[in-house]
Amino acid sequence: MDSVVEQDLQLPPAAAAFTAANGIDWPHLNVGHVRELAAAVRDFAVSMQGTNDEMGLVVHQVVALFGGGPAGRQVLESWEQWTVEHIEELVFRCRVAAQAVDACAEYYIEHASSAIARLTTTALEHAAADDPDRAAEMAAAGHQEAADLTEAVMSFMRTYLIGKAIEPLEEAVNRLVDGAGWHLGWHEMTTSGDAHPGARANTAEILRMADVMDGLADATLRHAAEFSRRAGALSFQ
Repeated sequence: MDSVVEQDLQLPPAAAAFTAANGIDWPHLNVGHVRELAAAVRDFAVSMQGTNDEMGLVVHQVVALFGGGPAGRQVLESWEQWTVEHIEELVFRCRVAAQAVDACAEYYIEHASSAIARLTTTALEHAAADDPDRAAEMAAAGHQEAADLTEAVMSFMRTYLIGKAIEPLEEAVNRLVDGAGWHLGWHEMTTSGDAHPGARANTAEILRMADVMDGLADATLRHAAEFSRRAGALSFQ
């Protein structure tokens, strides 16, 4: 479907020749790439939610080693609070961002289609111009059409994509990374009298959970880096 859309947004031969002859930099947004970015954002949310769910199971298993004592309950409460403040917020921001990316593609398709129709008319009038002044007027109109389309799409992206979707998502990712080192109280749990008699024998499991937490932070950084790379690839090319 996107390949058909891309084909429909290609300049007709007359318009393409007109822009080339008059040095008009016609803006082009790869709609397929935009759709891919939206899918990547959704995949990021699904991946983070899945990882968090898996970690939640491990947290409950470790807490169970301590028989639900005060230290264990504190860890569980901290985990649930962290999930709400970071993962649920991140997933919500991902959904908003993905919708905004899709909306950007739709906005471009709508405005580019009408702009190409006007540009084609201008190109035909330019070809039919019988004096230099009229040809220059049509060339200037072509430049203005390209500038107007570029500004319209960029303004939409700045306002709805960057300002209301991407930046809040980046903030959520940063908060998640900063909060990945939250203190679960492993040391207190393994040394307190509140622990089950056999809990100290399971210190390795607790340390494994700490490693899992480190892995989540690392995975978040990798996902964030990949997201930034793909977001940075968006351009009128």
